[in-house]
Amino acid sequence: MFRTLPSLNGLRAFEAVARLGSFSAAADELHVTYGAVSRLVKSLEGQLETVLLTRSRQGAAMTGPGAQLHSRLRPALELMRVGVDEISAGEAARTLTLSCYGTFLMRWLMPRFHRFRESHPDIDINFTTYNDVPDFDDRTTDLAISTTLPEKMDCLTLVPLFDEFCGPVCRPGFLSSDRTQALLQLSDVTILHTKTRLSAWADWAEAAELRGFAVNRGETFEHFYFMLQAAASGLGVAIGPHALVADDLASGQLVAPMGLVASRRRYHLSYQTSAERDSRILDFQNWLLHEVQIFENP
Repeated sequence: MFRTLPSLNGLRAFEAVARLGSFSAAADELHVTYGAVSRLVKSLEGQLETVLLTRSRQGAAMTGPGAQLHSRLRPALELMRVGVDEISAGEAARTLTLSCYGTFLMRWLMPRFHRFRESHPDIDINFTTYNDVPDFDDRTTDLAISTTLPEKMDCLTLVPLFDEFCGPVCRPGFLSSDRTQALLQLSDVTILHTKTRLSAWADWAEAAELRGFAVNRGETFEHFYFMLQAAASGLGVAIGPHALVADDLASGQLVAPMGLVASRRRYHLSYQTSAERDSRILDFQNWLLHEVQIFENP
């Protein structure tokens, strides 16, 4: 039993990797190098004499002991952050926290966010990511963008943004540009999956009214970002939600030879109804709705 805690830096590094599923993403969040994060986690594993994370080219995954430690560690770190916020209320009052999917943040929101910064330089926004549903219970999230919604909806304001469209995407030339020919080729190439939405291919096949298309094959990646990067590198065909691939389609880095079809998902902005009078939230909502208006759905 430890009479003193292991290195706090090691615990922070482990928590970030476990939450984000990636050493690189954790390094970006903590503003250190990939190697520094790796050394901190290895040192922590040495202190605890147990393996906390398994590493692969698709990312990082928690072991049983790792998941047990993370379940205790994350709320403890959040409690520490709340304590710091309470003694720096002046700064906290000027900062909003927005939660959304990591790949959505990287591929849709970040390329547009500079326009919000330019028009509202006095409003600071921090970003956090999640893979499931937004959580307002711990009061650390002010705004969320998601396609899935919390079970407790009575205290939330929902603002519809746009419907989701999906379809197979790949590197130019990987499949024929003829839709019929591309559909035939699809049965013989590697299809790429993401753990964050394992039903994506089945959902697309149903929406596209394809019968008998084999979806239980191919390679699986930890997050949408890795899957889409693999497709851009010519490793196979991915399912591309339009919001995540629109810029790549426009630049020609990816193509959608079979087109995109409407899924059953819709992106929403959500926040606690009690915050409706917060001018910062209203300013962000108005800016976001303007961006949605000029965003072209297929």
